[in-house]
Amino acid sequence: MKKLYSLIILCLCAVLSASAAKGTLNIGYPINYDYVYSYDGFGGLTKDTKIGAAIAVPRSMVEAYLGAEIKGVRIGWADPTNSASATIFVRKTLNGENLISKKATLTDKQNGAWNTVNFDTPMLLEDDYDILYVGYECTLKAGSFGVSTMYPHGQAGAAYLWRNGVNDKDGNPLWEDMSQDGTLAIQIVIQGETSQFSNMGAVSQLRCYPVGTVGKQGDGLLTIRNMGMNAISSVTLTYTNGEVTKDYNLSLSSTIAKGASSTVSAPIINCGTGAHQLTLSKINGKENSKATPLSFNQLGVPADVAKQYTRRSLVEYIECENAYKCVEYQDDFVIPGLANFKDKTSIIATHFNDQYMMGEEEELSMLLDLDNNDSTIIYVPTLMIDRSQQVANIYDGICARAPWSGGVTLPDYIAPIYRSMTAVPTFAGLNLKATFNKELDGGTVTVDGDIASGILPEGEDLGLVVFLVEDNVESDSQLLDSDDKKAPAKKIAPAARLDRLAYEDDPVTDRTVIHHNICRCRLTPLYGDNVGHGGTFSKTYEFFIEDEWKPADMRFVAFLCRDAKANAMWDGNVINCAEAAFTDYLEGVRNITTNPILPSETLYDLQGRAVKSPSFKGGLLIQNGQKVLR
Repeated sequence: MKKLYSLIILCLCAVLSASAAKGTLNIGYPINYDYVYSYDGFGGLTKDTKIGAAIAVPRSMVEAYLGAEIKGVRIGWADPTNSASATIFVRKTLNGENLISKKATLTDKQNGAWNTVNFDTPMLLEDDYDILYVGYECTLKAGSFGVSTMYPHGQAGAAYLWRNGVNDKDGNPLWEDMSQDGTLAIQIVIQGETSQFSNMGAVSQLRCYPVGTVGKQGDGLLTIRNMGMNAISSVTLTYTNGEVTKDYNLSLSSTIAKGASSTVSAPIINCGTGAHQLTLSKINGKENSKATPLSFNQLGVPADVAKQYTRRSLVEYIECENAYKCVEYQDDFVIPGLANFKDKTSIIATHFNDQYMMGEEEELSMLLDLDNNDSTIIYVPTLMIDRSQQVANIYDGICARAPWSGGVTLPDYIAPIYRSMTAVPTFAGLNLKATFNKELDGGTVTVDGDIASGILPEGEDLGLVVFLVEDNVESDSQLLDSDDKKAPAKKIAPAARLDRLAYEDDPVTDRTVIHHNICRCRLTPLYGDNVGHGGTFSKTYEFFIEDEWKPADMRFVAFLCRDAKANAMWDGNVINCAEAAFTDYLEGVRNITTNPILPSETLYDLQGRAVKSPSFKGGLLIQNGQKVLR
């Protein structure tokens, strides 16, 4: 009996010990938790200077751990030759009293090292503050980069710096917000009971195409953040739209470590049109104690509607003839990946800042919009598929790093992206029909079609965009100034923004190049001519061709897009596309003129039969021995 009693006591002690097991988490702004780089940091002081470095930890960052303790602070130090005696602190304001502190030596005995400083007595995380400032003060040696920074930059609250002698008007240390220039390698170490703070996580980012078939799965990319003190090996994703809820169990190919984030491919279940919520409802088969929904929008196309339409994708790329090797871009990147999809895809190229741009300032607005307002990359070729490249491109981390192409997925990896995009359903169709008058060097193009009702959210209409595109355009220079075309080959000094595209040791020179898919003119407004949200539509536009354009190499490209006047990359996705060769409307009518039909004249069809009614409409007729278009 005593042995049994002793066994029960031992088991009970084991259970109590397990429930009280402690775990820790490192919480901060860096996404690189492993390595500190000696060349990336704040420094360069000309003399030894006392400095302060801190991060802002808002309540939202740690409120899931209320009741746990701040055990210490983790600091990256990247100076192999100099250590620093520092005071590590936690405060409620940058110049306030220390809530907890400790003196320690920050060192980098081996490059890439972190310093973990544990407080003598941990500080309880209580529900009595909005923000904490965590950091250190020390004397930084002249020229040292010990104040390490990590990526990504531009995170609010990720870096505050102060140096001796820089004070505000009241004489207090003046802390400068340096978050746009760096993310400090500072993390707080939180300690709590493992059982209490396990199986916690959230979906922090979702990328998916905003149109799907109702009830079916589409491709997506999720960033899952592990907020718990145990690794994550599987999750349950719950999708909700109104009263509809769908679950999907996802086993991860590699575990997500505690405190880490990972981006994984996952199916996105479309539950209908409108606002959706994605919740990480279970982790490792257990309820997620801190489940927070992530909202996103979808257009839901019923399967029976999707069967009524054939969808053609649109590929756009941006290029500038003045950019080094830019004209080789379509041969090296666009065309190889499209080999198996050319019959399901239309291609257009918008030129910027060269002799082939259409001369409209609003084109610049679109390019900035499609590139997330990053003016430094619109000079570089950028590929977009259905105007949602970065949303649906689940392989966009595999990009060409050549200096003359940015944001471009390599052809070897782009086939799955094209395959995914051509599988997207649609709920609208369109057709092209044109007439041409050679004597006037112009004509009209009519685009008609229909849009299934009940798919678009209330208040949203589709926009119709129509381009006239030319292939095989030969140019004998990459220069913007056409007067330089006939000049002898010469070096071109790189422009300020093109210094990574053209180099002194490998200069751009005059050369003969061939361009394809050039947008010669756009017949509609930039973001589309409104064609409504349901039912049939028909739009007719006039066009004229310039003397140097070659009709035999031209085609019309029309597409329907969501009528987004801003954020086109995210909201302006293409619903359907159509194209037709210019020659479809030229064969047999190159010498035809359009003449008024006079009642007194006899008309004949092409079989020689008299057509007496002047109201006849339907194509070619013979009038006074000549072909006319009626």
